[in-house]
Amino acid sequence: VISAIVWVALFLELVMEISVRPKGYWALIESDKAYLPSTVRYLSNFHLIAEMISLIFFVPEFMCLFSNSHSCGDTYAFSVANACLMSLYGPDRLHAFYGTAFLCMLRLRIFGLVRHWTKMWINNTFVKVRGDNGEWRVQRG
Repeated sequence: VISAIVWVALFLELVMEISVRPKGYWALIESDKAYLPSTVRYLSNFHLIAEMISLIFFVPEFMCLFSNSHSCGDTYAFSVANACLMSLYGPDRLHAFYGTAFLCMLRLRIFGLVRHWTKMWINNTFVKVRGDNGEWRVQRG
């Protein structure tokens, strides 16, 4: 149940991160303003794809909540428990590779952590200040 709640929260966060992109985002990325701290705050496509893949791979962990034929104690063929068993006790090297690869794909969730850390660093390092002419500019804080 907790996994499903966390998954929904992470999914909603991704949707909201996409929806707060400014109009003309693609033109902004290709312009000379692409590396400004105000632009870097938005979610990049690389992080978006990595986080979506990790969320998709995590779905089988809580599908037992919505299935009448399986209980949550069962070991699904596409689950973390089965991946751990296959990587340790796989009948051959190919199964051990599949188990290890599945566990590595779940580790893509670290992209979310890195993205949050980067945003925190940008927000704490760069501040908006008024210049001499009254214009807003970004400066290291």
